Amino acid sequence: MSNSVRACEDENLKSPPPWLEYPVFLCGAPRSGTTFLSNLLDGHPELIVLPIETHALEYTHRQKVNHNEFLAQEYMKTHDVRWYTDANYRRSYNLYMTRHYGKAAAFELSGIDERMFGNCYVHYLEEHGTSLKTVYPAFAWSLHAAGGRTDQPSMLVEKRPLDNELSAKTLKKIFPNAKFIHILRDPRTRYASAKQRRIIRRLAPVARLCLALNGLGTQD
Repeated sequence: MSNSVRACEDENLKSPPPWLEYPVFLCGAPRSGTTFLSNLLDGHPELIVLPIETHALEYTHRQKVNHNEFLAQEYMKTHDVRWYTDANYRRSYNLYMTRHYGKAAAFELSGIDERMFGNCYVHYLEEHGTSLKTVYPAFAWSLHAAGGRTDQPSMLVEKRPLDNELSAKTLKKIFPNAKFIHILRDPRTRYASAKQRRIIRRLAPVARLCLALNGLGTQD
């Protein structure tokens, strides 16, 4: 048995810690400030904030087959899981985000043993089954274990603004103790922010070319 699997089992998953039953879902329109709020909450020592958005709701809504079957098989190959467990994939994704939106859009996973994360994630689902109810706690618990933390957080936090808002009733049914934080922003400001992001994305290749022509960057 590998050390990472043994460490996962040492966490006593037969009785998951209470904080996994108290998720906080951040909701709101895109570009309304949910990322800013998520970053602020991430600084609290008693919270486990998932560093990237979870697309489980979006993926399962697309499926015409059994959702739990999809989450147990195909979901393991998606961005949600690979970002935590595949360093090469994570570097490629961060490079893409940096090129299109700037360095602030890239995400790092420092201090996390990715092999241990993968083993813990699978082990958690093996113990409790695979469903929307177990996917979110599996991510949070795996981050907690793979990060070497010995404390007991008070709750987990997940941000997927529009999906969480549209599926709030579903999430509340799955997690009766869940709390929701809904961000409101002046729609004019939100639209301007979304428009600016699209402009930056479209002009990114031109900006890189200009830098290359002026000897300030490389053309790729």
